[in-house]
This record gives sequence, C-alpha cells and structure tokens, in this order.
Amino acid sequence: MDVSIIIVNYNSWVVLSNCIESILNLNTALSTEIIVVDNNSTNDLFLQYQQKFPTVKWISNSGNNGFANGCNLGAANANGDYLFFLNPDTKLNKGVLEHFTAIYHKENIGILSCLQTNSKDSFHKYNLLFPNSLRIFGILRSLERVFKKKQLTEHFKETATRSYPDWISGSAIFISKDNFDLINKWNEDYWMYFEDVDLCKKAQDNNLPCVITKEVSLFHLHGGASRVNPKTKAITKSEVIKSRHIYISNHFSTASQQWLHPLLMTNNMFTVSIFAILSFPLFFLKKLKVNRYKFLELYSYYQTALKHKTWLSYRSTNFKF
Repeated sequence: MDVSIIIVNYNSWVVLSNCIESILNLNTALSTEIIVVDNNSTNDLFLQYQQKFPTVKWISNSGNNGFANGCNLGAANANGDYLFFLNPDTKLNKGVLEHFTAIYHKENIGILSCLQTNSKDSFHKYNLLFPNSLRIFGILRSLERVFKKKQLTEHFKETATRSYPDWISGSAIFISKDNFDLINKWNEDYWMYFEDVDLCKKAQDNNLPCVITKEVSLFHLHGGASRVNPKTKAITKSEVIKSRHIYISNHFSTASQQWLHPLLMTNNMFTVSIFAILSFPLFFLKKLKVNRYKFLELYSYYQTALKHKTWLSYRSTNFKF
C-alpha cells in the first residue's frame, strides 16, 4: 500500500462527504486507502456514511478524544508506506499524491504539505514560526512579522517551488510511516490545536525538515469542522489557549515556564473578562457572546491547573485525574 489517507471527523459529515468524493475521483495509479476515524459524533450518521462509502475504512472512536488521538488511531490501522493526515473540510486535487510521493525521499523531507486555497481563491498562510517567549502573545507575533520582514524571509529559505516553514498546519500533513514512528507519532497531551506544532518540532529536532511544495495545491474551507455555534466556538478558542500552555510545558525551559504561565494566564483572564462583561450591554453584538462561554471554560481550566498542577485540558486522553 502506497498511501493511507487519514481523516478525523466530528460532526462534519457534509464537508467530509465532499472530501471523500474528491479523493475517490482522483483516479491515481498509486495504491491508496481512506481511513475515517469518527470521534463519537453526536448525530447518528455513522452507519449511513459507512453504507454510502463502503470502500472507506471506518473507525468509531471511544469518544471525542481529540485530533491527535484520532490521528494516532487512524495511523495504527493504516497499511500505507506514507500517511496523509487530512482535515474533513478539505478537497484533494489531482496530482497531489503523485507529487508528494515523487519528491518526499528525493529531497530529504520530514513533513510535507502544499499550498491551500480557500473559498475566496486565496492562499492560507503557510510560512509559520515556532512559538517562543514573545511569539506566544499574538500582538508581539504580529509586530515581529512587520518589523523583521527581511529576516523572516531569509529564515524561510523560500524558493519558487518550495518553502521551509518551522511548522505545517495539521489540516494536511504527509509523512512516511517510518518517520512517523521515529518521532513517536502525535502527542496526545493536546486535545485540539498545537499538536501540529508539536509534531513538526519533534521532526525538526530529528533533522527532518518541514516543506511546503508550491507545485500543487488543495482546497481547505477552514473552520468548517469546528466553529458551528457560540458554545462550540468558545470551546475551540479556549483550547487554543490551553494548548499554548501545554506547548510551553513541553518545549520551553523551566525558567521560561515560571514567568510565562502566570503572565499568559493573567493576560487571558483579564482580556476575556472585559469582553464577557461588554457582551451584556452590547447584547446585539452576537460575536461578543462567545466570550461568556470562553470565560467559564478558562476559569474552570485554570482552577483545575492550579489544583492538580497540570496544564493539560481535561479533554486530553493524557489527563489522568
């Protein structure tokens, strides 16, 4: 088997259907398999989709155990020499798989992806930097891109056909089975977000470069799989913050952790509190309502973190309390 395409699904049946159909219509000469891991979706469409796509290998997870856990479960059931982790809200274009397999070992690539277009026919940002003590904070990260534009351009070593970012979005990650095993798979400390940053950090630490090829592309709707209502949006936004703490714990020095964790916690609670309060007098601004749920999520998270001395989200499969 050449390529195993692994898709983790949670209540994303419509876009998942489009994704699977795009793969089935490729007519590739490569031997491929599609593996869908359903993270215990709340509706009852699993059996219906099994019948709709009988050639797909369907796996029902024990719960909504997160993206990393779902990817690892899919990989454990894969037979391909290459693993292609793909979001359900993507559509695969012809030629992508052939191009990936042709250049992977030839160019000594660790983790590979390609350009991703959106519904506005523009490209998603792909030159991504590893977090550091400053980049952990969004405003400082943005300022760095403005004031260090020249240095960052040199850092990415961008050519006409390739770019070499620090990390690659988990929406489309192609890696050989051997290299996946070498870097010890996805880290299930993360329930959602930063697991792709962590995976790429482990690859880079093993001298396995992350590469974006510009010669092919795929479509990525982005957000179609997670942000469907205020409560869900609040959970996903909160998980970004939680995973940021986890990444700090996994990859930053003890000295950095001692001041970054409390500073990040204070900044997050202060900001979210302000917007949560404003959501009451400005009730007609529906986007502000998300901050009420986000405040409750983060308040509960930080209480648990301080009590149990862990930055893991309780949704992580590695949370043992």
